[in-house]
Amino acid sequence: MPRKEPRVNREIIADYGWYTSLLEDRKTIDTPVIYVRNNKDSHAAWKYQSVYASMEPIGQVYFGVEVKTKNPKRFKFRLTCHHLTEEPFFRFDSSGQPHWNRSSKVNFKEEMVSTPHFQKFTDEGIMIAYKTEKLLDENESLALEDISMCVIHFCHESNMRLNEDDFPTISLILDEQISLFEPEPEGDPTRKFKYE
Repeated sequence: MPRKEPRVNREIIADYGWYTSLLEDRKTIDTPVIYVRNNKDSHAAWKYQSVYASMEPIGQVYFGVEVKTKNPKRFKFRLTCHHLTEEPFFRFDSSGQPHWNRSSKVNFKEEMVSTPHFQKFTDEGIMIAYKTEKLLDENESLALEDISMCVIHFCHESNMRLNEDDFPTISLILDEQISLFEPEPEGDPTRKFKYE
């Protein structure tokens, strides 16, 4: 069966040097706790949150987190820079379908990559999936099913930190918890509680 033609990102090809800088250079996030609380329009079972990650001298990089509410072991991390391309330039998927690497630069053994895996672009503008040594190790991979552990691994792989060597934490806020974060109504702050 012939290989399906890969989708090519021409923006990545046009500025691959800048893209590699986006991947390799330090990105700083100033949000120590990322509260994942927004409902995803396209998938009601998922919550998402996106926060700003500064990068000198480029600037506008966003770190996105998506979590399935009924199964928090299903999550995704995304880095996006709209100055380069609209689609995420670096990603992590904890679960889901395997990724088929359709790049001519990938050997046959690495053609299908199961989750969990990272994804990045080649100089051909083709998104490929790969596993780090930690993801290949069965015990390490099990530990990385925990989003709070995996965000640290993602930060290492993408060179993103809070400041020197700190990492953000992820907190999933379910719909029934959102009212805790809403501002108090005018007047008596206890009026929304019923006392018996």
